[in-house]
Amino acid sequence: MDAGIPESRIIELDLDHATETSLAKLASIVGTAAPPPLAVSNRLAGAFQIIVRHAKKWRVAPSPAEEAQLHLEMAALYRSEILSWRERLEVDSLLKGDVRATLESAAQRVSAGIPQQLRLRPAWFAAGAAAGALGCIAAAAIVFPGAIASLPLWSGAGAAAGQLLARVRGEAAAQHTRNEDQIVDIGDAVRAAALLAILLDLQGCDEAAISRALSQAIPDQEPEPITSENVKRQLDDLHARYSAARQREASS
Repeated sequence: MDAGIPESRIIELDLDHATETSLAKLASIVGTAAPPPLAVSNRLAGAFQIIVRHAKKWRVAPSPAEEAQLHLEMAALYRSEILSWRERLEVDSLLKGDVRATLESAAQRVSAGIPQQLRLRPAWFAAGAAAGALGCIAAAAIVFPGAIASLPLWSGAGAAAGQLLARVRGEAAAQHTRNEDQIVDIGDAVRAAALLAILLDLQGCDEAAISRALSQAIPDQEPEPITSENVKRQLDDLHARYSAARQREASS
């Protein structure tokens, strides 16, 4: 029925999958509360702390299972946001046995959604693909918490994820041994986890805002290799750049 309300005054909001950003927008519209500043949420700081805690234990490049556990812990901080990815990443298809195709699709969708200048950088294109595949697994574990552990497909998901990560990252990603005098660059795993955390933190923002935030947060030049010794400092730097980008967005 036509209520005579102009389309410009109609706001669509999925309350089942509402995020902090969308709820703040609603509050500002109805006048119940002033919207909070678009600063980095405490959850992002918590997600980065989870990454550091895991990375500090890595003396060799982490296995896909270890990365999946990291992504699941982070996703638990962003439950409503990761649930909103259920349709986008076709999470339900995992239960139908379409494991490889589902993870491939999730990897493609997320990597295609990052800014073009990042897609052209192999390390960040791989991070996007890994975030998509591992984010899909994490979402499935949250959507189907009782069923996942008993499903035979879950071992298949781990194998498929491992093959996908090895392919997008190159042959070196499949090697989990090193000599004691070698530096282990855990950048692939850290970049994927940090990218997923930031994308979840930006859930509810439009594509242009997401692109601006990522472009400003991620430096143009890759820093030194990420190791268990310097991972906290590198994530602190990323956190500061992202926070500054969000503050600029809020004041524009």
